[in-house]
Amino acid sequence: MEERVRFTLGAALVACALVGTAFLLGRRGAVENGAARDSIELSVRTEPAGLPVTLDGRPIESGPIRVALAGASGELAARWKCRSAVRRIDRSDALGEVVLVLDPVEVEIPAGPSLPGASISWNERPAVPSPASIRLDLCQENRIEASARGHRSQRVVLPAGSTPLQARSALIGMELSRLRSGRILLPEAPASVALLVDGRQVRRRGGSVTVEEGRHEVRALAERIGIDVRTEVDVPPNGEVLAELAFPAVASVEVQAFPSNCKVYVKPSGGTGWRYMDDTPATLRLVAGVYRVRVRFDADGTEQEREVRLAPGQNLPLRFARGGGR
Repeated sequence: MEERVRFTLGAALVACALVGTAFLLGRRGAVENGAARDSIELSVRTEPAGLPVTLDGRPIESGPIRVALAGASGELAARWKCRSAVRRIDRSDALGEVVLVLDPVEVEIPAGPSLPGASISWNERPAVPSPASIRLDLCQENRIEASARGHRSQRVVLPAGSTPLQARSALIGMELSRLRSGRILLPEAPASVALLVDGRQVRRRGGSVTVEEGRHEVRALAERIGIDVRTEVDVPPNGEVLAELAFPAVASVEVQAFPSNCKVYVKPSGGTGWRYMDDTPATLRLVAGVYRVRVRFDADGTEQEREVRLAPGQNLPLRFARGGGR
C-alpha cells in the first residue's frame, strides 16, 4: 500500500514537471513569434549609390537591416547637398529592398534658340553662340539669357533647388520674338550741337529718328562749347517718345589782344588741360561758368592768363595787351 502511494506521488510530480516545461516552452515560442511579428528585415540602397542613410535620424550601416516596427516611426532618409529622399517603412517592405532616389545636383542641358547670330550666356559667363550645351549646378540659382540682334532678349531664372525636369522644361521654351520699331522725338538743339542716339550721330537739330523698341541713349554733344548732356528713353513698339535734354545756358565773350593774332586757350577753373580755341580777335561760345583764359603772344611767346566768370548771353570783352595792359 505504501509503495503504491509513493508511486502515485512520483507520477504526479513528473506530470507537473512536464506540464510546466510545456507551458514555459509555449510561452517562449509565443514571445519569439510576437517579436518576429513586430520587426522586419530589409535592405536599403541609394541612387546615386553610396550616400549615407539614416533611420529615424540615426545613421545605419549598409547591408540588410532589421527594423522594429513598434515604438518607432520607421523613417528612412538620405540627403546629398540640396537633395533629399524620405521613405516610411511598412510591413510590405519585409525581405525586400528600399531604394532612395535623389535628383542629380548637376545637369548638362542643350539650351538657346537656333537663330542666326544668336548667343546665350549663363551666370555672368561670356556669351557663346546659341544653341549650346550648358552645365548647371541646380543647388544654386541659375540665370540664363539668350539674345539676337533685332530680337527681344529672354532671361530664365532657375531657383536654387530646381529639378532637372524643371530646368529642361524652362530652357527648352526659350524663344526670341522679333523687335518692333518706334520713334524718338528729338529736341531742338542749339547751333553746333550734335545729337547722337546710341553713340551714332543722327542730326544736328531736332526732328525724329526710327529705332527698335526698347531702351536707348540720346546724347547732345558740342565739345568746343562744353555741352555734353544725355538721357535714356524707353521706346514703345509702334509708338514714340520724347527725349528730354536739359541744355545748359551758353555764354558768349569776345577776346581781344594787342598786338593781335594771338592764340587763345581756355580751361574750366580748377580743371586740367588747356584747349586751343582761336586766334584773336576771337568770339568764344562756352557753357556759362568760371574759366581760365590764356593768351599767348606770337611775337615773343609770352603769355597772360586770368580767371573770368561768364554769365549766360553776351559778356563784356576780355582785353589783353603785351606788357600787362588791359
